[in-house]
Amino acid sequence: RPPADGAYLGAYVQPDTDYTPQGRIDAVTQFEKATRRKLDIVQTYHPWEDDFPDATDKWAVDSGRMLLLSWAGTDTRVIQSGRYDNLIRQRAREVKALGKPIFLRWRWEMDRPNLQASIWTPQDFIAAWRHIRTIFAEEQATNVSWVWCPTAAGFSDTDRAAPYYPGDSDVDWVCADVYTGQKLDTFQEAAAGFLAWAKGHPGKPIMIGEWAT
Repeated sequence: RPPADGAYLGAYVQPDTDYTPQGRIDAVTQFEKATRRKLDIVQTYHPWEDDFPDATDKWAVDSGRMLLLSWAGTDTRVIQSGRYDNLIRQRAREVKALGKPIFLRWRWEMDRPNLQASIWTPQDFIAAWRHIRTIFAEEQATNVSWVWCPTAAGFSDTDRAAPYYPGDSDVDWVCADVYTGQKLDTFQEAAAGFLAWAKGHPGKPIMIGEWAT
């Protein structure tokens, strides 16, 4: 659930050299020491066929931080075919076993042009999204909040992002990844199109999944 006021602060903290789960944990705690602030949300990334939650994910929820688990995708039409149902079902069971709420950001930035060979169409993305959600529901993985997260540029440049929206009933948080681009826009300028779109979905909490220049 969103905070009563203000915002949560989260980060993905990349280790300098040690990419093991413990290395990622150490990177987070060192970052928090440097900033003198405990993160509200720890973000982790997992390839499509990765086994998760891993030790970093479990540490995040067990230590009182919230977990934003960004799960990469694969071919949306193959997902719809049912080939990956056993994998999805296993991930749902293991996430449920965490016993604590998490954010799940499946196939973020689905509107990026360089992903279209595996995304296919907005209709295919939405069908795959609902297919995964249905399996999680069947496994009663109700501790998942579903985060839909295209690029902010997909709202400002070509309006390419909105057609990928699965609908209010299938999304818990609306999100965008905000990058300032070659023009070095301000954050306000880069996020404006997404935030204007989000106003049309009252009641949906807003997340900025990634941002940078």
